[in-house]
Amino acid sequence: MRRGADIPQVYLTSAAGERLFRLIGFQRIELEPGERRTVTLSADRRLLGWFDEEHGRWQVKRGSYQVRIGKSAGELLIGGDAVIAAFSEN
Repeated sequence: MRRGADIPQVYLTSAAGERLFRLIGFQRIELEPGERRTVTLSADRRLLGWFDEEHGRWQVKRGSYQVRIGKSAGELLIGGDAVIAAFSEN
């Protein structure tokens, strides 16, 4: 066994009823032989929303959001979903 690396990637696949495919997070991690690691990724809220030109700011719509996680866009292994009921600018 030898040392290696992986780059887990998170894709937003549906947002508030709209289907899409957007990379929202990734991180390169180095691993020792047999090592397991938990990785936490954060997405900038702009990657979850749309720029509202009328109001001059980013908006995140209420609704259900689905994400998929994998080694690449073509090799998605797991998924999950969340509901955004309210969003604050703070």
